[in-house]
Amino acid sequence: RDWSSDVCSSDLARYGQFTNSLTFTLRPRIEARFSVSSQRRGANVCQVLDGPSIDCRLDASASIGTIRSYVWTFETSNTTWGQSSRDPQIGIEEFGCDLIANERAITDNNGEKYVRLTIHLTLLDPNRDVGDETEKTIRLYVGSTCGF
Repeated sequence: RDWSSDVCSSDLARYGQFTNSLTFTLRPRIEARFSVSSQRRGANVCQVLDGPSIDCRLDASASIGTIRSYVWTFETSNTTWGQSSRDPQIGIEEFGCDLIANERAITDNNGEKYVRLTIHLTLLDPNRDVGDETEKTIRLYVGSTCGF
């Protein structure tokens, strides 16, 4: 059997000129998994840099299955934006102060300011059907950029 095909047919019964058959579709299992890291801060955090740019690397290469594209959505309490890629490893492409301008910063135990950033990953299979989704909420450290 060629398992790369997603449609299977089988004759169940034959009686004279009559045939009873069954057709079913196999969908490969896809599972979304990703990690977030900052070169300056480490795992599960990101940081706004001067410019403004963002030190944030997303890696979905641990996802399982045949994946056509990775759809990323980023949310703060006031703003949502996104990007998609065929590459499982990306940086956040679009970033400007307007994306966090109306956010209320939280101060951590070290006196550093951050906003909560929720990152959603949605996988599309080869047929462009929506597959598995997952999300993580991380700290996006803002430093003294963007008016914080």
